[in-house]
Amino acid sequence: MFRSHEAEWKHASRLRSRPGSDHHYPMCCWNLAFIFSDESEDIISEKLGGFIATYSGEDDVNTDHVFNVLMEEFDCCGVNNVSDWNTMTNEDEWRQENIPDSCCVNMTSRCGWDYFNPDVDEAAKEPIHESGCLTKAVDTVKAHMQLAGILALVILVVEFIQIIFACALRKDAKGVLA
Repeated sequence: MFRSHEAEWKHASRLRSRPGSDHHYPMCCWNLAFIFSDESEDIISEKLGGFIATYSGEDDVNTDHVFNVLMEEFDCCGVNNVSDWNTMTNEDEWRQENIPDSCCVNMTSRCGWDYFNPDVDEAAKEPIHESGCLTKAVDTVKAHMQLAGILALVILVVEFIQIIFACALRKDAKGVLA
């Protein structure tokens, strides 16, 4: 009915050493962070390209809102640079002479309208962020991936030390439990 201390210890040891137990998670996280840090630029480039291709300028559209927030936060415009708005957008969704207001340094309503229109005087145009969002987004994701990988590695080392202590305690406790 009741297990002995030795039986409890063996049962607990089997539970801890099963595949998928807690000490395998940090290693998996570290490996995933390492793998995806190399692929993050391709993934982000693909997503941003999709955002700009379907951009309509309506802030109630989720992807448009996300892209506007991204451009505002990172002080950037387009995927690679501001000219993406003239080349990568869908003409049915977006007038290609315009850039979104979120690209403007001083964001006001329609501050980026007619930016690519050759008939508009350059001096009349609002200052904009000309660099693209891809490098800034990739750098941010890679920084967080590296942090996640380092954190997972630290947790793995701590758990390894715990395993060593548990083995040492088990060895010391063998005479007591017998």
